[in-house]
Amino acid sequence: MTTPPAHDLATWQTASEDHTVPDDQDGQQTDIAAREQLERRRLARLIEALPIFSGLLSVDGQLMETHPQTREAFLWDLPSFAYDHDSITQIVDLCERAAAGERVQIERPYRRSTTTAADQFGRGLLTLTPVRDEGDHIEELTVTLIDCDDNGLGLRDGQVRNRLATTNLRIENMLSLAQTVIEASADDIPTRQSRDQLRDRLTLRLDALASVIDIISDPERQDWPLQALIRMLCEDLPDALQQGRLQLNEIDGDIAIEHVPLMTLLLFELVSNARRFGAWRDDGKGRAGTVSIQSDVVDDHDGRTLRLHWTEDGGPPVPADLGRRFGFTLAERLFPQITGGTARLLNAEDGLSWTFELPVRALDVPLASDFGFDGYPA
Repeated sequence: MTTPPAHDLATWQTASEDHTVPDDQDGQQTDIAAREQLERRRLARLIEALPIFSGLLSVDGQLMETHPQTREAFLWDLPSFAYDHDSITQIVDLCERAAAGERVQIERPYRRSTTTAADQFGRGLLTLTPVRDEGDHIEELTVTLIDCDDNGLGLRDGQVRNRLATTNLRIENMLSLAQTVIEASADDIPTRQSRDQLRDRLTLRLDALASVIDIISDPERQDWPLQALIRMLCEDLPDALQQGRLQLNEIDGDIAIEHVPLMTLLLFELVSNARRFGAWRDDGKGRAGTVSIQSDVVDDHDGRTLRLHWTEDGGPPVPADLGRRFGFTLAERLFPQITGGTARLLNAEDGLSWTFELPVRALDVPLASDFGFDGYPA
């Protein structure tokens, strides 16, 4: 049988194919022939559409019908792949895998030409597909090579799984912290008060955590500026507080992304308690207290430390006996436990003052993902 040229592959049949069957199998044979013709037509259209290389080859890698036509005998002999030993070896291995029944698709470099220009290599997508006969035997392989850049195929990201795992761990830690907030908030409001108050306080705390979900979900981000975090939380304050009673002094330092949810919740509690019990509360006597926030980064024998100073002044007198509710649990127990830092409270009549020391270092060990009701690891 004479083999037609590549552009007439829609009607081409291999010499080895014998479709002579008994009369009672005519219908089945017609279906098989129709499917084969359909596949041939699809291949012909594909060949015409692809600018680099495509065609048929035998199971041992020998080229049979190609577009464009080539004088090379085997796939690995093509100039696109025969530029070094490792490239040839890879193509031979891929052909063996396809001959064993596996559809192989790999992104790999190919040589555009034999020149020495800097752009002589392109980013190619090579596909080898086994072609089976009616007995499910592999008689041929199809091969296609397309240029990834010309066809709009982006660079393959080999770190997708790692980044997804990182994001999932961060969200898991945030959910664990949220669970601790729910449990610890149960003692935050006396039983004689309405459950609606407890629900409202809990909702506000969880909303504060949720406000940074986009920040921690970016796996490329390893830290977040403390100043940006403070300004974000103070945006909802009344203008009178922002303009006259909030003093943002020099704010230095970045928060490790693992600690952003905790620091967000801590700052939210400080702001909230200043409005409810501290320098920003209205006691009906016209006292206009202020809150000053300052931070700095210092170096000592233990490494770098971020110090955050929260100072309330000029407000209503502060009770000598402070109730140990959620805010104190968060500052005095959860903050040191999770960050490895320290929290110091100065209770003066003019207002509360907090100093938080947060170690600035790379985290070698992932944060624990479960906390018990009392703030200690479950």
